[in-house]
Amino acid sequence: MRFLMIAVIVSVSGFCTGAFAQPELPSVQAEEAQPAPPTQSDIVRQHPSWFSEAAVPYRPCPCSVVFPNGRHACLGRP
Repeated sequence: MRFLMIAVIVSVSGFCTGAFAQPELPSVQAEEAQPAPPTQSDIVRQHPSWFSEAAVPYRPCPCSVVFPNGRHACLGRP
């Protein structure tokens, strides 16, 4: 009877230790296999329109006014 109890305890303890085991950490080799992030020059080559200026450059108004109703007007030639 004692032999049966010892066999049951050993088998149950072997089953339970696997339940509380820590998950495996990723290996260093798996991290090295990831592709490197793109550099800014790679992004500029892929999307040149993101870094170019629009056709008309910004020209601020030389003299602007605000009317009593809240509207704005430019009094100069931009």
